[in-house]
Amino acid sequence: MKFHLPWKREQEKKEYTLIYDGNGGRQNGERFVRRSFWLPDGDFGKEKKFVSNTDGGNLTVETVFSNSDLKCVGYYARKRTEEGWIWYGTDHNWHDSFYDSTVCKQLIPIAASVEPLYEAVDDEIYLVAQWEDEHGIRRNCGYEIFSKKLMAHAFGGMDGTTYHNTAEAFEHGKKEGYQSFEIDLSYTEDDRLVLCHGWTENNCKCTGVSYKPEFAHMTYEQAMQIPIHGHSIMDARQFYEKAKNEPAYTFEIDFHNIKKGNEKRVAAMLEDFRQDEGLLDRLLMQVYSQPMYEQIDSVYHFANYMYLVGLNIDKLDAILTYCLDHGICSVAMRTNFVTKENVRKVHDAGLYAFCYTVSDDAVYANYLFQLGVDMICTDFVTEKALEATKETFGRYPFMVWYNSNHKEAVSHYPETSDGDENAGTLTRLKSGNLEYRDKTIWEHTEGQTTVGMRIRSTGKTICRMETAHIH
Repeated sequence: MKFHLPWKREQEKKEYTLIYDGNGGRQNGERFVRRSFWLPDGDFGKEKKFVSNTDGGNLTVETVFSNSDLKCVGYYARKRTEEGWIWYGTDHNWHDSFYDSTVCKQLIPIAASVEPLYEAVDDEIYLVAQWEDEHGIRRNCGYEIFSKKLMAHAFGGMDGTTYHNTAEAFEHGKKEGYQSFEIDLSYTEDDRLVLCHGWTENNCKCTGVSYKPEFAHMTYEQAMQIPIHGHSIMDARQFYEKAKNEPAYTFEIDFHNIKKGNEKRVAAMLEDFRQDEGLLDRLLMQVYSQPMYEQIDSVYHFANYMYLVGLNIDKLDAILTYCLDHGICSVAMRTNFVTKENVRKVHDAGLYAFCYTVSDDAVYANYLFQLGVDMICTDFVTEKALEATKETFGRYPFMVWYNSNHKEAVSHYPETSDGDENAGTLTRLKSGNLEYRDKTIWEHTEGQTTVGMRIRSTGKTICRMETAHIH
């Protein structure tokens, strides 16, 4: 098999580009992750794409990758436009989304001709490999992490407290049945990584530590002497010794929203983790911005990345485009930004939807799963609790709050008079969004109707829902 750029149709003297995305597959025995590619001379590169074509003949789909005992059942096709990525659908047209359930992405089988995909000679068509196991379950890049529904926040809550990151919490989390864990790696002034949420005054409130001003210049020796909720902390090397022989567990790495210097943190982590690819491939690297991703990836290209949206939900489309440009397999959204539309956008892009943080409300967690999220970060919700509370959302009395999901919003709710106990309250959140909190108690009985969304911006309705009825 020959790999070269570009592919030339000898008859018409036109050049076409076909780019294969391994989506977790391997080529020639080497680990192949999204964004890596094979140069014509066979050297393994760090560029953004992998080009594979044949000389002359028909332009057809090839078997390029292998993936342990998984089978490549074909490819999805996508291409880049000025507005973002679009996908080839079952109606033989290109789509940026799939609102209509009658149209979905077209699976292009091995050996099929891809010439119909080209609307112009200079199109760059990306073929994204789709992998299935013997049971027909789709297992693409990131599956080993996102096949678990729950991720234990800082190893999970214990004894009614959170933000642990301790060995005791890790053991407790495993007993609770978690297989995926979030851990916080903080960097000391003498260039060591320790498992801790940090030492700011607010962080200390979370971890049960009495704050001291000298924490602003934390050293490794100081950090290791500060217990978290009464338990000793671990450094990254101690964590590695515990995690290296636990192949069933995956870990999200949170460096926090560090603007500069992530290169040093990654280099320190690689040294502490002994460059162990077996563990590195089980990590989900969380990034907060494009510069943070580029800093981390310049040191080591991890198999799994997650982009945290934070308060930038209005930039979700641009974030998804960036994720596809750079091979980031998932995005993390706050619970209040999880909607069917936002989750659909993430899934249309072929990415996983992650949600944070549901502390202990299993009923709410089940509701978020109904909206389509793939994984939830939690302190205390367990698989047993999820099973016990299935289909109970709305069964008990509750209230409805309306969030504008937009900073430039104004209220059109009627002004309330003093003494009106049933009136709702309007709040401007730190994010800039408006939130109306209806005080009406819903009791899951017939006949109740919501007040509807009455928050608008620049003359447009932020939310299309005007009223809803309980059924």
